[in-house]
Amino acid sequence: MQSAGDPRTANANPILKNGLPLLRPTLYGIRKLPPPKGVRSEGKGEQAEELLSTFFPSLPTRIEPEGERPQREEIAMPDLTLQEIEGKVMAAKPWKAPGEDGLPAIVWKKLWHVVKGRVWTLFDSSLREGVVPHQWRTAKIIPLRKPGKGDYTLAKAWRPISLLSTLGKILEAVVAERISYAVAAHGLFPANHFGARKRRSADQALVLLQERIYKAGRMGRVLSLISFDVKGVYNGVCKERLLDRMRARGIPDRLVVWMDAFCSERTASVVVNGHTSEHQALPQAGLPQGSPLSPVAFLFFNADLVQRRISNNGGSIAFVDDYSAWVTGPTAESNRDGIQSIIEDALDWEKRSGATFETDKTSVIHFTRIAEPDSDLPLTIKGNDFKPKKNVKLLGVIMDKALRFKEHIASAAAKGLAAAMCLKRLKMASPRMARQLFVATVAPTMDYASNVWSHACGTKEASWIDRAQRIGAQAVTGGFRTVATAVAEAEAGVQSFRERHTQAATKFWIRMRTLPKTHPLTSLRLKLNRRYASPMQKLASAMGRPDTKRLEVD
Repeated sequence: MQSAGDPRTANANPILKNGLPLLRPTLYGIRKLPPPKGVRSEGKGEQAEELLSTFFPSLPTRIEPEGERPQREEIAMPDLTLQEIEGKVMAAKPWKAPGEDGLPAIVWKKLWHVVKGRVWTLFDSSLREGVVPHQWRTAKIIPLRKPGKGDYTLAKAWRPISLLSTLGKILEAVVAERISYAVAAHGLFPANHFGARKRRSADQALVLLQERIYKAGRMGRVLSLISFDVKGVYNGVCKERLLDRMRARGIPDRLVVWMDAFCSERTASVVVNGHTSEHQALPQAGLPQGSPLSPVAFLFFNADLVQRRISNNGGSIAFVDDYSAWVTGPTAESNRDGIQSIIEDALDWEKRSGATFETDKTSVIHFTRIAEPDSDLPLTIKGNDFKPKKNVKLLGVIMDKALRFKEHIASAAAKGLAAAMCLKRLKMASPRMARQLFVATVAPTMDYASNVWSHACGTKEASWIDRAQRIGAQAVTGGFRTVATAVAEAEAGVQSFRERHTQAATKFWIRMRTLPKTHPLTSLRLKLNRRYASPMQKLASAMGRPDTKRLEVD
Protein backbone atom coordinates (compact mmCIF):
# COMPACT_ATOMS: atom_id res chain seq x y z
CA MET A 1 0.00 0.00 0.00
CA GLN A 2 1.39 3.42 -0.95
CA SER A 3 1.76 6.15 1.64
CA ALA A 4 -0.74 8.97 2.03
CA GLY A 5 1.97 11.42 0.95
CA ASP A 6 2.25 9.81 -2.50
CA PRO A 7 0.47 12.05 -5.07
CA ARG A 8 -0.64 8.97 -7.03
CA THR A 9 -2.45 7.66 -3.96
CA ALA A 10 -3.94 11.06 -3.25
CA ASN A 11 -5.31 11.31 -6.77
CA ALA A 12 -6.64 7.76 -6.74
CA ASN A 13 -8.30 7.97 -3.35
CA PRO A 14 -10.52 11.01 -2.66
CA ILE A 15 -10.58 10.22 1.06
CA LEU A 16 -6.82 10.63 1.33
CA LYS A 17 -6.83 13.61 -1.02
CA ASN A 18 -9.32 15.51 1.12
CA GLY A 19 -7.43 14.70 4.30
CA LEU A 20 -3.92 15.58 3.14
CA PRO A 21 -3.96 19.19 4.42
CA LEU A 22 -4.74 17.86 7.88
CA LEU A 23 -1.71 15.58 7.80
CA ARG A 24 0.80 18.39 7.31
CA PRO A 25 1.60 19.86 10.72
CA THR A 26 1.92 23.64 10.79
CA LEU A 27 4.91 24.63 12.93
CA TYR A 28 6.46 27.77 14.22
CA GLY A 29 9.93 28.29 12.82
CA ILE A 30 12.69 27.11 15.14
CA ARG A 31 15.38 29.73 15.52
CA LYS A 32 19.06 29.18 16.16
CA LEU A 33 19.53 27.04 19.24
CA PRO A 34 22.39 27.56 21.72
CA PRO A 35 23.54 24.11 22.88
CA PRO A 36 25.11 23.55 26.31
CA LYS A 37 28.61 23.91 24.85
CA GLY A 38 27.86 27.54 24.10
CA VAL A 39 28.21 27.20 20.31
CA ARG A 40 25.03 28.24 18.55
CA SER A 41 23.43 25.62 16.29
CA GLU A 42 22.67 27.24 12.95
CA GLY A 43 22.14 24.53 10.33
CA LYS A 44 18.98 22.45 10.30
CA GLY A 45 21.01 19.29 10.84
CA GLU A 46 22.75 20.77 13.88
CA GLN A 47 19.44 22.01 15.24
CA ALA A 48 17.94 18.53 14.83
CA GLU A 49 20.84 16.96 16.74
CA GLU A 50 20.53 19.56 19.49
CA LEU A 51 16.80 18.95 19.82
CA LEU A 52 17.24 15.17 19.97
CA SER A 53 19.95 15.43 22.63
CA THR A 54 17.68 17.69 24.70
CA PHE A 55 14.54 15.62 24.20
CA PHE A 56 16.30 12.34 25.06
CA PRO A 57 18.83 13.07 27.82
CA SER A 58 21.17 10.37 29.04
CA LEU A 59 20.40 8.64 32.31
CA PRO A 60 22.60 9.32 35.36
CA THR A 61 25.87 7.41 35.34
CA ARG A 62 24.91 5.66 38.58
CA ILE A 63 21.43 4.47 39.55
CA GLU A 64 21.03 3.20 43.10
CA PRO A 65 19.82 -0.41 43.46
CA GLU A 66 16.17 -0.94 44.33
CA GLY A 67 16.70 -3.69 46.84
CA GLU A 68 14.03 -6.27 47.61
CA ARG A 69 10.53 -5.31 46.48
CA PRO A 70 7.28 -6.99 47.54
CA GLN A 71 5.97 -8.95 44.56
CA ARG A 72 2.25 -9.06 43.87
CA GLU A 73 0.75 -12.22 42.42
CA GLU A 74 0.64 -12.10 38.64
CA ILE A 75 -2.70 -10.95 37.25
CA ALA A 76 -4.34 -13.23 34.70
CA MET A 77 -5.31 -11.59 31.43
CA PRO A 78 -7.58 -13.19 28.80
CA ASP A 79 -6.55 -13.80 25.21
CA LEU A 80 -6.77 -10.98 22.71
CA THR A 81 -10.12 -10.68 20.95
CA LEU A 82 -11.09 -9.19 17.63
CA GLN A 83 -13.74 -7.06 19.36
CA GLU A 84 -11.06 -5.30 21.44
CA ILE A 85 -9.10 -4.37 18.35
CA GLU A 86 -12.16 -3.31 16.38
CA GLY A 87 -13.27 -1.02 19.20
CA LYS A 88 -9.94 0.82 19.16
CA VAL A 89 -9.87 1.02 15.36
CA MET A 90 -13.29 2.65 15.24
CA ALA A 91 -12.50 4.96 18.16
CA ALA A 92 -9.31 6.30 16.52
CA LYS A 93 -9.47 9.82 15.10
CA PRO A 94 -9.61 9.32 11.33
CA TRP A 95 -7.30 12.13 10.23
CA LYS A 96 -4.94 12.38 13.16
CA ALA A 97 -1.35 12.89 11.99
CA PRO A 98 0.21 9.54 11.05
CA GLY A 99 3.78 8.33 11.39
CA GLU A 100 6.34 7.85 8.66
CA ASP A 101 4.20 5.39 6.72
CA GLY A 102 1.76 8.22 6.02
CA LEU A 103 -1.30 6.07 6.69
CA PRO A 104 -3.94 7.81 8.83
CA ALA A 105 -6.47 5.82 10.84
CA ILE A 106 -9.15 6.38 8.19
CA VAL A 107 -7.32 3.81 6.04
CA TRP A 108 -7.82 1.06 8.62
CA LYS A 109 -11.42 2.10 9.22
CA LYS A 110 -12.27 1.83 5.52
CA LEU A 111 -10.36 -1.42 4.98
CA TRP A 112 -11.29 -3.06 8.27
CA HIS A 113 -13.68 -5.61 6.79
CA VAL A 114 -10.83 -6.79 4.54
CA VAL A 115 -7.81 -6.71 6.87
CA LYS A 116 -9.30 -7.43 10.32
CA GLY A 117 -8.28 -11.11 10.33
CA ARG A 118 -4.69 -10.33 9.42
CA VAL A 119 -4.50 -7.48 11.92
CA TRP A 120 -5.72 -9.75 14.71
CA THR A 121 -3.12 -12.38 13.77
CA LEU A 122 -0.39 -9.73 13.72
CA PHE A 123 -1.38 -8.24 17.09
CA ASP A 124 -1.83 -11.64 18.75
CA SER A 125 1.59 -12.82 17.53
CA SER A 126 3.19 -9.59 18.74
CA LEU A 127 1.80 -9.99 22.26
CA ARG A 128 2.48 -13.74 22.50
CA GLU A 129 6.06 -13.56 21.22
CA GLY A 130 6.97 -10.24 22.84
CA VAL A 131 8.04 -8.69 19.53
CA VAL A 132 7.22 -5.19 18.24
CA PRO A 133 7.90 -4.50 14.54
CA HIS A 134 10.67 -1.99 13.88
CA GLN A 135 8.29 0.25 11.88
CA TRP A 136 6.16 0.71 15.00
CA ARG A 137 9.23 1.79 16.99
CA THR A 138 10.21 4.52 14.54
CA ALA A 139 8.97 8.02 15.29
CA LYS A 140 8.84 11.27 13.39
CA ILE A 141 9.24 13.94 16.06
CA ILE A 142 7.45 17.26 15.65
CA PRO A 143 8.70 19.94 18.09
CA LEU A 144 5.84 22.06 19.42
CA ARG A 145 6.18 25.21 21.46
CA LYS A 146 5.56 24.92 25.17
CA PRO A 147 3.15 27.75 25.99
CA GLY A 148 4.35 30.65 28.08
CA LYS A 149 8.08 30.19 27.48
CA GLY A 150 9.94 33.44 26.93
CA ASP A 151 12.95 32.27 24.91
CA TYR A 152 12.17 29.85 22.08
CA THR A 153 15.80 29.72 20.99
CA LEU A 154 16.26 27.20 23.82
CA ALA A 155 15.64 23.57 22.95
CA LYS A 156 13.94 22.93 26.31
CA ALA A 157 11.21 25.43 25.34
CA TRP A 158 9.94 22.88 22.81
CA ARG A 159 7.95 19.70 23.44
CA PRO A 160 8.63 16.57 21.34
CA ILE A 161 5.52 14.96 19.89
CA SER A 162 6.20 11.55 18.37
CA LEU A 163 4.18 10.71 15.26
CA LEU A 164 3.91 6.93 15.20
CA SER A 165 2.41 4.32 12.93
CA THR A 166 -1.36 4.40 13.40
CA LEU A 167 -1.59 0.60 13.24
CA GLY A 168 1.01 0.30 15.99
CA LYS A 169 -0.84 2.90 18.06
CA ILE A 170 -4.01 0.82 17.83
CA LEU A 171 -2.18 -2.09 19.46
CA GLU A 172 -0.74 0.30 22.06
CA ALA A 173 -4.27 1.51 22.81
CA VAL A 174 -5.43 -2.09 23.28
CA VAL A 175 -2.58 -2.78 25.71
CA ALA A 176 -3.24 0.49 27.56
CA GLU A 177 -6.92 -0.43 27.98
CA ARG A 178 -6.01 -3.87 29.35
CA ILE A 179 -3.54 -2.40 31.83
CA SER A 180 -6.01 0.30 32.91
CA TYR A 181 -8.67 -2.32 33.56
CA ALA A 182 -6.24 -4.38 35.65
CA VAL A 183 -5.27 -1.28 37.63
CA ALA A 184 -8.91 -0.46 38.42
CA ALA A 185 -10.05 -4.03 39.09
CA HIS A 186 -7.12 -5.04 41.31
CA GLY A 187 -6.18 -1.70 42.91
CA LEU A 188 -2.61 -1.68 41.62
CA PHE A 189 -2.05 2.05 42.26
CA PRO A 190 -2.41 4.22 45.37
CA ALA A 191 -5.85 5.83 45.64
CA ASN A 192 -4.34 9.33 45.54
CA HIS A 193 -2.58 8.74 42.21
CA PHE A 194 -4.45 10.83 39.63
CA GLY A 195 -4.19 11.25 35.86
CA ALA A 196 -4.27 8.71 33.01
CA ARG A 197 -6.98 6.82 34.92
CA LYS A 198 -10.74 6.86 34.65
CA ARG A 199 -12.45 9.06 37.26
CA ARG A 200 -9.12 10.51 38.42
CA SER A 201 -9.14 14.05 36.98
CA ALA A 202 -7.02 17.11 37.77
CA ASP A 203 -10.17 18.79 39.13
CA GLN A 204 -10.56 16.02 41.68
CA ALA A 205 -6.91 16.19 42.74
CA LEU A 206 -7.14 19.95 43.28
CA VAL A 207 -10.42 19.70 45.21
CA LEU A 208 -8.92 17.00 47.44
CA LEU A 209 -5.93 19.21 48.23
CA GLN A 210 -8.15 22.25 48.82
CA GLU A 211 -10.33 20.33 51.26
CA ARG A 212 -7.25 19.27 53.19
CA ILE A 213 -6.07 22.89 53.38
CA TYR A 214 -9.44 24.00 54.74
CA LYS A 215 -9.49 21.16 57.25
CA ALA A 216 -6.04 22.12 58.49
CA GLY A 217 -7.24 25.72 58.84
CA ARG A 218 -10.25 24.66 60.93
CA MET A 219 -7.87 22.75 63.21
CA GLY A 220 -5.70 25.85 63.62
CA ARG A 221 -2.84 24.25 61.70
CA VAL A 222 -0.62 25.30 58.80
CA LEU A 223 -0.41 23.05 55.74
CA SER A 224 3.08 23.16 54.22
CA LEU A 225 3.35 21.75 50.71
CA ILE A 226 6.21 20.99 48.36
CA SER A 227 5.71 20.15 44.68
CA PHE A 228 8.09 18.39 42.29
CA ASP A 229 8.13 17.94 38.54
CA VAL A 230 10.00 15.11 36.83
CA LYS A 231 12.27 16.24 34.00
CA GLY A 232 11.62 14.61 30.63
CA VAL A 233 8.52 12.90 31.97
CA TYR A 234 8.22 10.16 29.33
CA ASN A 235 11.51 10.27 27.44
CA GLY A 236 13.53 10.16 30.67
CA VAL A 237 12.04 6.90 31.96
CA CYS A 238 14.58 4.22 32.84
CA LYS A 239 13.32 1.09 31.07
CA GLU A 240 14.76 -1.41 33.55
CA ARG A 241 13.14 0.30 36.54
CA LEU A 242 9.81 0.59 34.72
CA LEU A 243 9.74 -3.12 33.86
CA ASP A 244 10.71 -4.16 37.40
CA ARG A 245 7.96 -2.02 38.90
CA MET A 246 5.33 -3.27 36.47
CA ARG A 247 6.26 -6.86 37.29
CA ALA A 248 6.21 -6.13 41.04
CA ARG A 249 2.65 -4.76 40.81
CA GLY A 250 1.34 -7.89 39.11
CA ILE A 251 1.52 -7.20 35.38
CA PRO A 252 1.89 -10.58 33.59
CA ASP A 253 5.42 -11.49 32.60
CA ARG A 254 4.42 -11.94 28.96
CA LEU A 255 3.17 -8.35 28.81
CA VAL A 256 6.31 -7.09 30.57
CA VAL A 257 8.40 -8.80 27.88
CA TRP A 258 6.31 -7.05 25.23
CA MET A 259 6.85 -3.71 27.02
CA ASP A 260 10.59 -4.41 26.97
CA ALA A 261 10.46 -4.77 23.19
CA PHE A 262 8.25 -1.68 22.92
CA CYS A 263 10.82 0.47 24.76
CA SER A 264 13.93 -1.01 23.10
CA GLU A 265 15.86 -0.10 19.95
CA ARG A 266 13.68 2.86 19.09
CA THR A 267 14.72 5.28 16.33
CA ALA A 268 13.55 8.77 15.47
CA SER A 269 13.90 11.64 13.06
CA VAL A 270 13.01 15.24 13.88
CA VAL A 271 11.39 17.86 11.66
CA VAL A 272 13.08 21.28 11.83
CA ASN A 273 11.67 24.10 9.70
CA GLY A 274 10.49 21.68 7.03
CA HIS A 275 13.69 19.62 7.09
CA THR A 276 13.45 16.01 8.27
CA SER A 277 16.67 14.73 9.80
CA GLU A 278 18.20 11.31 9.27
CA HIS A 279 16.99 8.49 11.49
CA GLN A 280 18.99 8.14 14.66
CA ALA A 281 19.05 5.36 17.21
CA LEU A 282 17.85 6.43 20.65
CA PRO A 283 19.96 4.71 23.33
CA GLN A 284 17.66 6.16 26.00
CA ALA A 285 14.21 6.43 24.43
CA GLY A 286 12.03 5.95 27.49
CA LEU A 287 8.35 6.12 26.55
CA PRO A 288 7.27 7.90 23.35
CA GLN A 289 5.37 11.14 23.97
CA GLY A 290 2.33 10.67 21.75
CA SER A 291 1.68 7.00 22.44
CA PRO A 292 -1.65 6.09 24.12
CA LEU A 293 0.29 3.60 26.26
CA SER A 294 2.81 6.05 27.74
CA PRO A 295 0.61 7.81 30.36
CA VAL A 296 -0.61 4.69 32.17
CA ALA A 297 2.83 3.04 31.88
CA PHE A 298 4.45 6.06 33.52
CA LEU A 299 2.18 5.69 36.54
CA PHE A 300 3.94 2.40 37.34
CA PHE A 301 7.23 4.27 37.23
CA ASN A 302 6.37 6.83 39.92
CA ALA A 303 3.65 5.04 41.93
CA ASP A 304 6.07 4.50 44.84
CA LEU A 305 6.23 8.27 45.36
CA VAL A 306 2.54 8.46 46.23
CA GLN A 307 2.44 5.69 48.84
CA ARG A 308 2.18 8.35 51.58
CA ARG A 309 -1.35 8.00 52.96
CA ILE A 310 -3.51 11.08 53.46
CA SER A 311 -4.25 11.91 57.10
CA ASN A 312 -4.64 14.94 59.36
CA ASN A 313 -0.85 15.09 59.65
CA GLY A 314 -0.02 15.07 55.94
CA GLY A 315 -0.40 13.33 52.63
CA SER A 316 0.47 13.40 48.95
CA ILE A 317 -1.08 13.44 45.49
CA ALA A 318 0.33 12.94 42.02
CA PHE A 319 -1.03 13.77 38.60
CA VAL A 320 1.13 11.82 36.13
CA ASP A 321 4.54 13.55 36.62
CA ASP A 322 3.41 16.34 38.99
CA TYR A 323 4.00 15.19 42.56
CA SER A 324 2.97 17.18 45.64
CA ALA A 325 3.26 16.21 49.29
CA TRP A 326 2.43 18.08 52.47
CA VAL A 327 2.55 18.06 56.25
CA THR A 328 0.48 19.97 58.78
CA GLY A 329 1.48 21.50 62.09
CA PRO A 330 0.82 24.40 64.44
CA THR A 331 3.30 26.66 62.59
CA ALA A 332 5.26 26.73 59.36
CA GLU A 333 8.48 26.38 61.34
CA SER A 334 7.23 23.20 63.02
CA ASN A 335 6.60 21.72 59.56
CA ARG A 336 10.19 22.14 58.38
CA ASP A 337 11.36 18.73 59.56
CA GLY A 338 8.38 17.04 57.89
CA ILE A 339 8.99 18.82 54.58
CA GLN A 340 12.69 18.00 54.76
CA SER A 341 11.78 14.34 55.28
CA ILE A 342 9.58 14.46 52.15
CA ILE A 343 12.50 15.96 50.23
CA GLU A 344 14.84 13.19 51.36
CA ASP A 345 12.33 10.50 50.36
CA ALA A 346 11.84 12.12 46.94
CA LEU A 347 15.58 12.38 46.34
CA ASP A 348 16.00 8.75 47.38
CA TRP A 349 13.36 7.75 44.79
CA GLU A 350 15.15 9.92 42.23
CA LYS A 351 18.45 8.10 42.80
CA ARG A 352 16.82 4.66 42.58
CA SER A 353 14.80 5.54 39.47
CA GLY A 354 17.34 7.26 37.24
CA ALA A 355 14.98 10.24 37.14
CA THR A 356 15.67 13.93 37.68
CA PHE A 357 13.48 16.53 39.35
CA GLU A 358 13.53 19.95 37.69
CA THR A 359 14.82 22.30 40.37
CA ASP A 360 13.35 25.40 38.71
CA LYS A 361 9.88 23.84 38.98
CA THR A 362 10.21 22.79 42.63
CA SER A 363 8.02 24.97 44.86
CA VAL A 364 7.32 25.28 48.58
CA ILE A 365 4.32 27.09 50.09
CA HIS A 366 2.73 27.39 53.53
CA PHE A 367 -1.08 27.55 53.29
CA THR A 368 -2.37 29.76 56.08
CA ARG A 369 -4.23 33.02 56.53
CA ILE A 370 -2.10 33.96 59.50
CA ALA A 371 1.07 35.97 58.83
CA GLU A 372 4.07 34.26 60.42
CA PRO A 373 7.42 35.99 60.82
CA ASP A 374 9.41 32.74 60.41
CA SER A 375 7.55 31.31 57.39
CA ASP A 376 10.12 32.61 54.87
CA LEU A 377 13.00 30.43 56.10
CA PRO A 378 14.44 28.48 53.13
CA LEU A 379 14.57 24.71 52.67
CA THR A 380 17.62 22.95 51.23
CA ILE A 381 17.36 20.71 48.16
CA LYS A 382 20.55 19.36 46.56
CA GLY A 383 22.52 22.17 48.16
CA ASN A 384 20.16 24.86 46.84
CA ASP A 385 17.99 26.99 49.10
CA PHE A 386 14.30 27.29 48.23
CA LYS A 387 12.29 30.01 49.89
CA PRO A 388 8.57 29.43 50.38
CA LYS A 389 6.46 31.27 47.82
CA LYS A 390 3.31 33.30 48.29
CA ASN A 391 1.65 31.46 45.41
CA VAL A 392 2.44 28.37 43.34
CA LYS A 393 1.01 26.88 40.17
CA LEU A 394 -0.36 23.39 40.81
CA LEU A 395 -1.91 21.45 37.94
CA GLY A 396 -2.58 24.67 36.03
CA VAL A 397 -4.14 26.61 38.93
CA ILE A 398 -2.32 29.43 40.73
CA MET A 399 -2.91 28.81 44.43
CA ASP A 400 -1.95 31.49 46.96
CA LYS A 401 -1.28 30.82 50.62
CA ALA A 402 -4.70 32.17 51.70
CA LEU A 403 -6.65 30.53 48.82
CA ARG A 404 -8.07 33.83 47.56
CA PHE A 405 -7.19 32.98 43.91
CA LYS A 406 -6.92 36.59 42.72
CA GLU A 407 -3.79 35.83 40.67
CA HIS A 408 -5.40 32.83 39.02
CA ILE A 409 -8.65 34.63 38.18
CA ALA A 410 -6.66 37.51 36.67
CA SER A 411 -4.60 35.07 34.62
CA ALA A 412 -7.68 33.15 33.43
CA ALA A 413 -9.44 36.38 32.48
CA ALA A 414 -6.38 37.59 30.56
CA LYS A 415 -6.17 34.32 28.62
CA GLY A 416 -9.88 34.44 27.89
CA LEU A 417 -9.61 38.04 26.72
CA ALA A 418 -6.73 37.17 24.37
CA ALA A 419 -8.75 34.27 22.92
CA ALA A 420 -11.84 36.49 22.54
CA MET A 421 -9.81 39.16 20.73
CA CYS A 422 -8.48 36.54 18.32
CA LEU A 423 -12.05 35.39 17.69
CA LYS A 424 -13.16 38.95 17.04
CA ARG A 425 -10.41 39.42 14.44
CA LEU A 426 -11.69 36.52 12.33
CA LYS A 427 -13.25 37.64 9.08
CA MET A 428 -16.15 36.03 7.22
CA ALA A 429 -17.07 33.76 10.14
CA SER A 430 -20.80 33.10 10.40
CA PRO A 431 -22.51 33.69 13.77
CA ARG A 432 -22.99 29.94 14.13
CA MET A 433 -19.30 29.26 13.54
CA ALA A 434 -18.23 32.12 15.82
CA ARG A 435 -20.45 30.83 18.62
CA GLN A 436 -19.03 27.34 18.21
CA LEU A 437 -15.50 28.76 18.40
CA PHE A 438 -16.41 30.72 21.53
CA VAL A 439 -17.74 27.59 23.24
CA ALA A 440 -14.76 25.48 22.11
CA THR A 441 -11.86 27.91 22.62
CA VAL A 442 -12.70 31.02 24.65
CA ALA A 443 -14.88 29.60 27.44
CA PRO A 444 -12.64 26.60 28.33
CA THR A 445 -9.65 28.94 28.61
CA MET A 446 -11.40 30.83 31.41
CA ASP A 447 -13.29 27.97 33.05
CA TYR A 448 -10.51 25.45 33.73
CA ALA A 449 -10.84 24.01 37.26
CA SER A 450 -13.64 26.47 38.10
CA ASN A 451 -14.80 24.13 40.89
CA VAL A 452 -11.65 25.10 42.78
CA TRP A 453 -11.70 28.90 42.45
CA SER A 454 -15.17 30.03 41.36
CA HIS A 455 -16.26 30.68 44.96
CA ALA A 456 -13.58 33.40 45.22
CA CYS A 457 -14.95 35.31 42.24
CA GLY A 458 -16.39 38.53 43.69
CA THR A 459 -17.73 41.59 41.91
CA LYS A 460 -14.28 42.90 40.99
CA GLU A 461 -13.03 39.54 39.72
CA ALA A 462 -16.27 38.94 37.82
CA SER A 463 -15.74 42.18 35.91
CA TRP A 464 -12.42 40.82 34.59
CA ILE A 465 -14.09 37.73 33.17
CA ASP A 466 -17.14 39.66 31.94
CA ARG A 467 -14.90 41.73 29.68
CA ALA A 468 -13.79 38.61 27.81
CA GLN A 469 -17.39 37.39 27.78
CA ARG A 470 -18.60 40.65 26.26
CA ILE A 471 -15.96 40.76 23.52
CA GLY A 472 -16.58 37.10 22.68
CA ALA A 473 -20.33 37.68 22.45
CA GLN A 474 -19.74 40.75 20.25
CA ALA A 475 -17.64 38.59 17.94
CA VAL A 476 -20.61 36.25 17.53
CA THR A 477 -23.28 38.89 16.93
CA GLY A 478 -21.26 41.78 15.51
CA GLY A 479 -22.91 44.04 18.11
CA PHE A 480 -21.73 47.43 19.31
CA ARG A 481 -19.09 47.70 22.02
CA THR A 482 -21.51 49.61 24.25
CA VAL A 483 -23.96 46.70 24.47
CA ALA A 484 -24.30 45.36 28.01
CA THR A 485 -22.67 42.01 28.72
CA ALA A 486 -25.93 40.26 29.65
CA VAL A 487 -27.64 41.49 26.47
CA ALA A 488 -24.69 40.49 24.28
CA GLU A 489 -24.61 37.01 25.85
CA ALA A 490 -28.33 36.53 25.33
CA GLU A 491 -28.18 37.65 21.70
CA ALA A 492 -25.15 35.43 21.03
CA GLY A 493 -26.76 32.44 22.72
CA VAL A 494 -23.81 31.85 25.07
CA GLN A 495 -23.97 31.15 28.78
CA SER A 496 -22.64 33.59 31.34
CA PHE A 497 -19.55 32.38 33.15
CA ARG A 498 -21.54 31.93 36.37
CA GLU A 499 -24.05 29.70 34.58
CA ARG A 500 -21.21 27.59 33.20
CA HIS A 501 -19.55 27.38 36.61
CA THR A 502 -22.81 26.36 38.28
CA GLN A 503 -23.33 23.70 35.64
CA ALA A 504 -19.76 22.43 36.11
CA ALA A 505 -20.24 22.31 39.89
CA THR A 506 -23.47 20.33 39.50
CA LYS A 507 -21.79 17.81 37.21
CA PHE A 508 -18.83 17.53 39.60
CA TRP A 509 -21.20 16.88 42.52
CA ILE A 510 -23.09 14.19 40.62
CA ARG A 511 -19.85 12.46 39.61
CA MET A 512 -18.54 12.74 43.14
CA ARG A 513 -21.66 11.03 44.51
CA THR A 514 -21.12 8.08 42.17
CA LEU A 515 -17.42 7.50 42.86
CA PRO A 516 -16.31 4.11 44.23
CA LYS A 517 -15.57 3.90 47.94
CA THR A 518 -11.86 3.50 47.21
CA HIS A 519 -11.70 7.04 45.80
CA PRO A 520 -10.16 9.53 48.28
CA LEU A 521 -12.92 12.12 47.69
CA THR A 522 -15.56 9.79 49.14
CA SER A 523 -13.94 10.01 52.59
CA LEU A 524 -14.35 13.79 52.81
CA ARG A 525 -16.62 15.11 55.56
CA LEU A 526 -18.88 17.57 53.75
CA LYS A 527 -21.12 18.69 56.61
CA LEU A 528 -21.18 22.49 56.60
CA ASN A 529 -18.90 24.03 59.23
CA ARG A 530 -19.67 27.41 60.71
CA ARG A 531 -15.99 28.34 60.67
CA TYR A 532 -13.81 28.19 57.58
CA ALA A 533 -16.36 26.31 55.48
CA SER A 534 -14.84 24.89 52.32
CA PRO A 535 -16.25 25.36 48.78
CA MET A 536 -17.21 21.68 48.64
CA GLN A 537 -19.07 21.94 51.95
CA LYS A 538 -21.01 24.92 50.60
CA LEU A 539 -21.75 22.99 47.41
CA ALA A 540 -22.92 19.97 49.41
CA SER A 541 -25.18 22.22 51.48
CA ALA A 542 -26.67 23.80 48.35
CA MET A 543 -27.20 20.48 46.57
CA GLY A 544 -28.53 18.58 49.55
CA ARG A 545 -27.74 14.99 50.41
CA PRO A 546 -29.86 12.54 48.40
CA ASP A 547 -30.88 9.23 49.89
CA THR A 548 -28.80 6.93 47.68
CA LYS A 549 -30.52 3.84 49.10
CA ARG A 550 -33.76 4.87 47.41
CA LEU A 551 -32.21 5.50 44.01
CA GLU A 552 -33.21 3.10 41.27
CA VAL A 553 -30.89 2.07 38.45
CA ASP A 554 -32.35 1.68 34.97
